[in-house]
Amino acid sequence: MEDDNNLTKNAEGYICSDCGADVSENDKVCPKCGADLTEIVAPEEEENFQSAITTNKIIKNTTHTFHSERHYKTAFTLAKIIEVISWLILFGGVIAGIALASKSPPLGIPIILLSVIFGLLLVFSAQLTLIFIDTENNTRKSADEIVKTNAMLADTLGTIASNLDKIVKNYGVEK
Repeated sequence: MEDDNNLTKNAEGYICSDCGADVSENDKVCPKCGADLTEIVAPEEEENFQSAITTNKIIKNTTHTFHSERHYKTAFTLAKIIEVISWLILFGGVIAGIALASKSPPLGIPIILLSVIFGLLLVFSAQLTLIFIDTENNTRKSADEIVKTNAMLADTLGTIASNLDKIVKNYGVEK
């Protein structure tokens, strides 16, 4: 790695700004990553770079906070049970209604209609519950992906800021 400004002086001695390895004052290159260590960078000049690294670590840790997956196991189980019961009511009512309609049409037809209406309403409510559960899980996954993307962007912006700062220092460009 051929960058200047990679040697940072801290209270304990010197560290490589690229990889964080401890280096001696006489080293010209980092023994760990090979970065050029020809100039010493004061800690206050490294503040922006370290701030970007700290921000990125905070964002990455936040990912775990948002990733507390809520599973709706009970709601899912109840929705499936209601769905099965509703299909039984639907088909059982139609079969019972047909059997009664052959003996007493005025009694069989309302039973068929009521079982179809009630059974379809139960199927509909069970399906809405399952759709809600899927939507909630997908929303949480999307939120987790957004946080991860933001962490990668913060890391990239921190690297860009650090590299621009090094270019400005190397070529003496005024801010």
